[in-house]
Amino acid sequence: MESIVQGAVAGLIAALAATTILGLARYVRQWLANRQDVKYIRELLAEGRTHVMEAGDMVFEGMGATASADSIRASQYNRMIKELNVAFERWTTNLSHTQRKDIYDALDWYHDRPDALFAITRDGKVVFQEIPDGKWPTVDMSMEAAREKFDRLQSIKWLKLKADYSAIPTQIAGPS
Repeated sequence: MESIVQGAVAGLIAALAATTILGLARYVRQWLANRQDVKYIRELLAEGRTHVMEAGDMVFEGMGATASADSIRASQYNRMIKELNVAFERWTTNLSHTQRKDIYDALDWYHDRPDALFAITRDGKVVFQEIPDGKWPTVDMSMEAAREKFDRLQSIKWLKLKADYSAIPTQIAGPS
């Protein structure tokens, strides 16, 4: 009888040890996967910030036109948002809901801030336009608006997005 009890206790201890080891391994795997996803999002945002903040006037000689830095900045921002959206939907499945919400809030993804309403006049009446999620609402984005977006992203502690405004001009020239 004693050997049956000892065997049962040994089996219980082995099962608890195996369960603990497997649980710990699963936790470590999830933690590493989350870290990798955070790194991917950080790199995507850093690259996007570079494109947005370094935007300058662009001359299209064939069309005889110039695109302003603010217009290029808005286009680059919207391109970054598209990439971020694809990353959230397909590639960064290990980010928590809270982590995604932090980024959505920093970028005002759903345009729920009081100053995010976008109005136009139509037939003398003010009409509010629906803005697609994440998208910059106008064709121009000022340097101040871009800085505000990226400063908010930079304030997310877990993202660890470093301040890198070294290549950004201090004054942006308007269209010539």
